[in-house]
Amino acid sequence: MSNSVSVDSKKFRAQVLEMPFRGDSASMVVLLPRCGRGSKTVEWLVRRLKPKRLAFELKAMRFVPLTVKFPKFSVETTLNDELISTLKKMRMRKLFSSTADLTNFAPDGGLLVNGAIHKALIQVDEGVQTAAATASVLKK
Repeated sequence: MSNSVSVDSKKFRAQVLEMPFRGDSASMVVLLPRCGRGSKTVEWLVRRLKPKRLAFELKAMRFVPLTVKFPKFSVETTLNDELISTLKKMRMRKLFSSTADLTNFAPDGGLLVNGAIHKALIQVDEGVQTAAATASVLKK
């Protein structure tokens, strides 16, 4: 895979690999812990993985020509109740109450979100395919 960059990150105690797709519009970042094995090492890495920290580390990376061989894999996830609780934690509670202002969807009012579901898929084989969809259940 061309244009891949790799760095040995001291902050993450891991090898970091970024593989761009479709120019610079998207990329896949892989972190491989360099010390230890098992779930405790991965859990430590996940706890340290904050967006600002990762962005800083990625900006410090330099281009290194690499040949990357990856096994084929597919990951799919579905969020149901977790999505609603996350939106409520993001202070979007009103959306799920009778005081929600959804007049753009129903001019006479009285509409609220009763449920939500989000499904995402990434499939890596000779290329990469991604898909995501979100649906809301509205109640009047």
